[in-house]
Amino acid sequence: MPRTMRPQMPGVVFHLTARMQCREHLLGGIEAATVAMVLDATARSDARLVAYAVMPNHLHILLQQGQRPLSHYMQPLLRRVALLVRRARRWEGHVFERRYRESACRTPDYLRNAIAYVHLNGLRASLASSVDGYEWCSERRFCECDAPDPRSRIAIEDALRVFAASDSDVLAECRDNYRQFVQWRIAMDAHAARAETFPGGDFHPPSPPTLFGGDEHWCQVFEPFVRAENERVKTAPRRMDLRDIAQVVMRDTNPEMRLEDLRNGGSTRTLIQVRDAVILRAVASGYTGRAVARFLSVSPATVSSVRCRR
Repeated sequence: MPRTMRPQMPGVVFHLTARMQCREHLLGGIEAATVAMVLDATARSDARLVAYAVMPNHLHILLQQGQRPLSHYMQPLLRRVALLVRRARRWEGHVFERRYRESACRTPDYLRNAIAYVHLNGLRASLASSVDGYEWCSERRFCECDAPDPRSRIAIEDALRVFAASDSDVLAECRDNYRQFVQWRIAMDAHAARAETFPGGDFHPPSPPTLFGGDEHWCQVFEPFVRAENERVKTAPRRMDLRDIAQVVMRDTNPEMRLEDLRNGGSTRTLIQVRDAVILRAVASGYTGRAVARFLSVSPATVSSVRCRR
């Protein structure tokens, strides 16, 4: 199954998650070093860190994307974390069970719930007795707008203002509203547990706090980035996946060939002809030579040679 391309949405906040292989508690005991790597990765990138939680078997990160792709932040970070786990745990093989997952926060409600969700991880996992009692999450940093760099401090302040009840709320009031929102999420957890324990009971869920000022702040600060991406997607032509390009070329030139044959590094005349056709079509579709070379298991020089010959 072909991989989907990572979204490129500068200015939008993403909820990123990465889980350990087999859900092993590989980060237990090395949370402090992992948190330091999360903060250091932010300082090395143009992204803005909004919130994080380092759990024993997974990571949560809320990141406002800069101009660079998300991978410029996540790949070096996860590589360093993987090396740390291998050294500390003498672990062999894959550290993470799959590619990290990303989800764009496209509405103010989504962003508010994502922040609360990240910070509630320790409490929900019974690793702390209160929201701010879990040491390896950013709850205290978030409330105090304490960030290692000015860019992230601005991003945290903007995210905190999404909890404003009215346009006139100052930052301290937004902080109080955020805490009330988190308590509402905890009350919602308790309501869901009661409803599951006593099905059919007449339980009324607690009413969510009213945060009209936060909605207005979202429209001014975050919505333009989401709207710009929506417009770009509407107008931009859809690019075929590399696997689909290869399948089309093989169907037209050699229906007997399989994708595994094309990517095994063989050098028969038929394979070379089909591979050259795939390279030309992929490059014409906008893929970089390095991406095409990685997909076909050939060197970038081979891709460059094909492009020069044609």
